[in-house]
Amino acid sequence: MRLASVFIALLFPIPLFPAAAGGTTAIDTAGNVWRTGQINFLLTTANAFQKTAVSTVCGTQDLSPFQGPTALYCQHAYLIRQDPSGNVVYATYLGGRSQDGGTAITTDPQGNVYIAGYTYSSDFPVTPGALQIKNNGPVTPVVVVNDEFPFGPSDVARGGDAFVAKFASDGTLLFSTFLGGSGSDVPSLIAVDSTGSIYVSGTTTSADFPITAGAMSSSPAHAFFARLGPTGAALTYSTYSAPSILAFDVDSGARAYLTGASSQPSGGPYVTVIDTATATAARA
Repeated sequence: MRLASVFIALLFPIPLFPAAAGGTTAIDTAGNVWRTGQINFLLTTANAFQKTAVSTVCGTQDLSPFQGPTALYCQHAYLIRQDPSGNVVYATYLGGRSQDGGTAITTDPQGNVYIAGYTYSSDFPVTPGALQIKNNGPVTPVVVVNDEFPFGPSDVARGGDAFVAKFASDGTLLFSTFLGGSGSDVPSLIAVDSTGSIYVSGTTTSADFPITAGAMSSSPAHAFFARLGPTGAALTYSTYSAPSILAFDVDSGARAYLTGASSQPSGGPYVTVIDTATATAARA
């Protein structure tokens, strides 16, 4: 019966937008390629939003048993646009003094680009009137050392607060906001609907992640799903999710279709439909 309900739902012509993007590359309607991620050095363009980044030590690493600890420098989020011929026409940093990274990117039919990521920076660039102007999460980067082989490059774990940013097609920053609680919040998927509302999901260790009234679950869990208004100034829906969210899609009615691995002992797949406009949900 459970499988039947899922298959029947798929038979109806539901107008869905491009599925949530979980990668760090997106292609817009003009054929431009947009990329994000984290980097130590970037050759920025003259029209960059942020031409330089602060070189900050995030921690130390032991590269050899024959020398002392060496500096592990923080990386920063970035945004690059390449035209259909592969020429870099826009490149900018997006970060503060600590570790930042872009983890998901998508575009809309108007050519705007949306980035979700994480930041340990208290001075990450946010815009006036943004939903959250303060980094509520950890601001001390967590350095991950290879337990099996302690000598070699170390990494900074993804953590701090989530951020969501929107750029115009020419690279103008339209809005940027923090999103998160006192734990680490890391986005993994992002999507946008026809009204310009932005949907983001990811993992969280925050017991105080911002949750809206009528949420599917207000009990702290390891995953979150949130919808922001088109200007990044309002959180229109936000919920915890005990099951992991491996993929989601949205339709023209602000309904979100979430799927992933169930938190039940069986661990099977699930489908949850959330009406983010009326704050109702049903799991199949």
